[in-house]
Amino acid sequence: MDILLLGAGRRISLIERFQKKGFNVSVYETEDNAPSNLIAKNCKHLYNNDKEVCAAHPWYLACMDKLTILDYPNYIGSPFTASYACYDKAGFEAIVGFYFAKYYPFSRMWDSKIIKPRFGNSSKGFRPANWNEDFNYKTEVMQKKLDGAEYSVDCYFNRNSKFIGGVSRIRQRVAGGEVIDSQVDMKYDMLEVTATIGEFFNMRGPACFQYMLADDGSFKLFEINARAGGGIILSMEAGLDIAEYIKQEYYLEKEVKPIDLNSINNGLIMRRVNKEFFFNA
Repeated sequence: MDILLLGAGRRISLIERFQKKGFNVSVYETEDNAPSNLIAKNCKHLYNNDKEVCAAHPWYLACMDKLTILDYPNYIGSPFTASYACYDKAGFEAIVGFYFAKYYPFSRMWDSKIIKPRFGNSSKGFRPANWNEDFNYKTEVMQKKLDGAEYSVDCYFNRNSKFIGGVSRIRQRVAGGEVIDSQVDMKYDMLEVTATIGEFFNMRGPACFQYMLADDGSFKLFEINARAGGGIILSMEAGLDIAEYIKQEYYLEKEVKPIDLNSINNGLIMRRVNKEFFFNA
């Protein structure tokens, strides 16, 4: 079983998880020195020939936001309309803010605010908004500054856009937009909202929803990554076996049914550490 991961970057454990399931993993990166190249077959970046790279593999999976919108037939992921709505934060606000206003962090005049890139990922590039600061509505969006605990929900939708399962985890420590310490903390109301919104978007494959949980138990959805999230390996270890779902659906042509969320290893902790690789030039 051959699979191509786009933008796997530092996700060594994710690659190894697929390899253990029997996949021959290739990676396609935007830079030549990505760590993923050390343990998987490297498909050289062809710039304007992305389609040729993707077409050479039966299925491909994106791990990077800007690579979710290539829209080729053999993509394990959400349709272009959903992926682009999540990639474009202004479009995301318009859709989620209209249909699911209860869960979107609208910025009112008296609220503290943050400014973030309209097109971006991994919480990079956001900053507090100042009253005397120029705001470029073409390249930026403004949201209410939220206080509370940041949660990610890793989830999987089958080929019919049915919610198969999800894991909510608290992001305890983050560096460079990537989670370093995280713990599974199952919030079933948050998972229910995730299922409803994801099915509304006709999402397919893995996705990562990002919430802020307030002290009173309410939560706001401030971003969706229509791809495998950076900390998805914790959710897989806890029982959301995304590699197996992909194997069953896309290679064995079998139906994948919703899992029992009570089977998830609630409380499981992940802590990332460095691992060195050595090789001759």
